[in-house]
Amino acid sequence: MIPDYKDKPWFLGWFVDNEVFYEDLFAYVWAEYSSKEFMKVLEQKYKKIDELNRTWTSRFGKYSYGSFNDILTDKPEPKDWDDPLWKDFIAFERHMIGTYIDFTYGLVKELDPNHLLISNRLHWRPLPNIYRTIDLWGKYDIVCMNIYPNNNIIGFDAGERQVMRMLNEGTGRPIIIGEYSMPAKDSKLYELGPDSLNRPLDWSWHQLLRTQKERAETFEMHMRQLVSTDYMIGLGWFKTFDPNQRNRRSNRGLMTSDGHLYRELAETMKRIHREVKMDMGLKW
Repeated sequence: MIPDYKDKPWFLGWFVDNEVFYEDLFAYVWAEYSSKEFMKVLEQKYKKIDELNRTWTSRFGKYSYGSFNDILTDKPEPKDWDDPLWKDFIAFERHMIGTYIDFTYGLVKELDPNHLLISNRLHWRPLPNIYRTIDLWGKYDIVCMNIYPNNNIIGFDAGERQVMRMLNEGTGRPIIIGEYSMPAKDSKLYELGPDSLNRPLDWSWHQLLRTQKERAETFEMHMRQLVSTDYMIGLGWFKTFDPNQRNRRSNRGLMTSDGHLYRELAETMKRIHREVKMDMGLKW
């Protein structure tokens, strides 16, 4: 894809990935290829298996491996947060994330050195798990997060704002929101009946506002909150049309599935963008 876009005058930069999950990566050490890499890392650190046995032995267990290959056969797991194994598992989690970041950054920069490089569009749900590796993500020019607010209040709540700030402070980079929107009940898209857990069909049921007017009011509050920060540089709305199929119905669009504009929301978006542009003295 890179040669098709890198010389376009309107092109700004690349997202390297979308919602690749990274929570609890230490639990995936024993997958086929990561386990082999883990053994290399342990051998480089401990040099001799007796040193590993001594370090890992604690009240949680006694280790007497004859070789590093014995570890691969046994596949031990840390039993608690103060188990000595935990430090090596967490260090390998950083190694996995670092390898992923270095690879995606290096690949795109080699093929297109002149445009911004934006991180994986980090999914909101596991974002609190990123604190162990957050500094590594600062290699990208911009860090991206996707968020669908809980809508318990009109505006991002304190916890949502804190995660945004944490992402900025931990990476030292500006933040962009790649996906974001709010649904409302008056769209009539939440009346298909319950799923197997007695919930409305779509996953967004618990984020419902009541009306399209509330969608517009909430968007305005969100924009004013984000503009008041010194680290947020953009917000991407998801999506143009409401999904309205048998397997998914949700009020995520700027328009209904058959193309009718949600006018209160659209007019609010236009007005807020005009006001932000004027307030910031933007010329474009």
